[in-house]
Amino acid sequence: MMTSAPSLPSHLRPGGARRTHLSSRLTVLVSLVVLMVVGEWSWAAVKVVTATGEVVEGETVTFAAGGGVVLSTSTGERRLGPEQLVVVQFAPAVAAGDFRPQVFLTTGEVVSGTVRELSADSATVHSRLLGDLSLARGEVGAMLFVEGVSPGDLLASPVGLVVLRNGDRLQGRVESIHGGVATLGTDLGQLDVSLDRITFIKMAEFPPSWPKVEQPSVALVLTDGERLLGEVLGEADGKLRFRRLPPVARAAGASGAPPGAAEAAKPAESLDVARDPERAEGLAFPTSSLREVRYLGRGVVYLSDLDPARVEEKPFFSYPLPWQRDRSVGNGRLTLRGQAFDKGLGVHARSRLTYALDGAYARFHALIGVDDEARGKGNCVFEVWADGKPLFASGAVTGRDAPKPVDLDVTGARQLVLLVDFGEGGDVGDRGDWADAYLVTAEALKAAQSQGKGTP
Repeated sequence: MMTSAPSLPSHLRPGGARRTHLSSRLTVLVSLVVLMVVGEWSWAAVKVVTATGEVVEGETVTFAAGGGVVLSTSTGERRLGPEQLVVVQFAPAVAAGDFRPQVFLTTGEVVSGTVRELSADSATVHSRLLGDLSLARGEVGAMLFVEGVSPGDLLASPVGLVVLRNGDRLQGRVESIHGGVATLGTDLGQLDVSLDRITFIKMAEFPPSWPKVEQPSVALVLTDGERLLGEVLGEADGKLRFRRLPPVARAAGASGAPPGAAEAAKPAESLDVARDPERAEGLAFPTSSLREVRYLGRGVVYLSDLDPARVEEKPFFSYPLPWQRDRSVGNGRLTLRGQAFDKGLGVHARSRLTYALDGAYARFHALIGVDDEARGKGNCVFEVWADGKPLFASGAVTGRDAPKPVDLDVTGARQLVLLVDFGEGGDVGDRGDWADAYLVTAEALKAAQSQGKGTP
């Protein structure tokens, strides 16, 4: 909450005491209205969601080597192992209000910072929170230098696209970046362009979010917007030690990509941990910069990492908008009443997605709502079915409603169906999100339950 210091003490100003009292009441009223709008009524300092569906609130959390946490609550300490954890969330920080350039990596990670150097096989990215990161050239998927660029346009653009601030678009290859200048190879020949004249560069294809992982790891979201994938090494002196996972090679995959684009998407050999001291030793940054720590590869499976067994899409009036992984149907970030989500499904009514569970899962979780890109429009119904039986029906959900949580027992289910149907007004604005949609395996749930409430 922000307050401004008066130029004179209130008792020296005519009517000062009355105005101060009125100002305080107005400040409180405005704060309550803001809380009602953003929906942040019940935030503790830390929230932990477990594989059993329990939500534990606390004041502080300490990250241990190996991935477990020690949570300080009003009733004492709770020790939770990594196999019990789904996500650790911190109270949302007040937005700084200033835009930071972003570097999108081919691993699905994001670094808020600037590219200081780019050569034929390496890159250096500077971040306020992370310092200088040494990357392979193939890890750099795209660079966004100014705000106001549509995420849909960004993702759909061809590899090799360079957008200048005056609106010009060039197709080519970034040969190097040095001293704030990008050297571009284009059909017009080699051009040297100052970075302060560039809006966006796409060098390789990259996923909209962190991908499915096979080994236990965590996905971090930081207050500056960074997304990192790796493992927690421990915590000391208010800093978290974290090691990124080695990147996965991804083909450029875009038709008409310029020569060398596919090669640019491949990590260099120098990314081997044994030859990369930074990756071997890990990063260190303040724990106060953490927004979210999500546990992966331990029995929690996100639906966006699975292929549906069947897809049925039938719009009411307009042209069909195909379902999206980790994006809205408009190809933007999944966003519900201002809250953005990295994982989930974006659909357009009427949408019916069927997943084969084969009895391997025990819980289904999601937050449902109409994406903010509908601008308050939309009226649709969300339903969940398992083996032909209804488990959940939302009733009418509009573009003005707060997200609704869904947490269901799907033990033994062979098939799961997610349906978003028309409400009033046909399908106008019916851009539904199954945000943060994940399944908990039966094996993981059993293991978490066997751990009880954690070691006191």
